[in-house]
Amino acid sequence: MLRERGSLRGRMKRLEDASRGGKDISAEIGKLLIDAQQSESQVQRRQARLPQVAYPEELPISAMRVEIAEAIRAHQVVIICGETGSGAHGRTE
Repeated sequence: MLRERGSLRGRMKRLEDASRGGKDISAEIGKLLIDAQQSESQVQRRQARLPQVAYPEELPISAMRVEIAEAIRAHQVVIICGETGSGAHGRTE
């Protein structure tokens, strides 16, 4: 997790310093590895739960998908207008 990155790096730096001082850090390294693995697992769980965006081909807006993406890349602001039912509002499943 991004919010844990600084904390994990800080702990790793302190362990490096302690190791240079001749201290046994094996138990602390194990704890650090467990925490890092838990953080990575949480990231993977969150990514797996992200909704998938679908654009059904029967919606008129789907035919404009490439042009809309190009307009978004080329301009800071893009306004898309469509009639009710055109699918311009997007859809998630």
